[in-house]
Amino acid sequence: MLDLPRESDVTAIVDLVNRAYRGWGERRSWTVEDFIAEPRVDEAEIRQDLADPSVRLRIVRDGVSGAPIATVRLEDEGAGLWQLGMLSVDPDRQKDRLGQRIMAAAEDIARSEAAQRMRLYVVHRRPELLSWYGRRGYEPTGETRPFPGQEGVTGIDPRNDLHFLLLEKSL
Repeated sequence: MLDLPRESDVTAIVDLVNRAYRGWGERRSWTVEDFIAEPRVDEAEIRQDLADPSVRLRIVRDGVSGAPIATVRLEDEGAGLWQLGMLSVDPDRQKDRLGQRIMAAAEDIARSEAAQRMRLYVVHRRPELLSWYGRRGYEPTGETRPFPGQEGVTGIDPRNDLHFLLLEKSL
């Protein structure tokens, strides 16, 4: 199910992830973080992931065109702890429960490499996503992380309160 991406997939992966997370394009989904204007990823980030031996970037390809329709990023943080991120499904394919299958396959990859725990970060303004991950066994740890660009920011900008909540699951 999960395939290794190629250099030729980079542009399509960036488009897929940004449509899934930011709602760019014609179809919007429940996964959209429309309160964030910046792209979720760019080509340089994807190329960096492809070159990093601690990162396992995986995609699901369309059976007909071969184009990426879903992606997930795994990172080995050491000592049996892995991070799951960038779980993205083409908005037109989300009704297929592809996200659940990708998450299970990603957890299997991590387990096969001696992972004992999986962690992920979710923007705190996403209660529906927190619930979705909760139904899959991920629990809040109480730990937070500042949203990029928000470290030490003060003032009246409504984005100042953005932060990530850490969720974890024992594998």
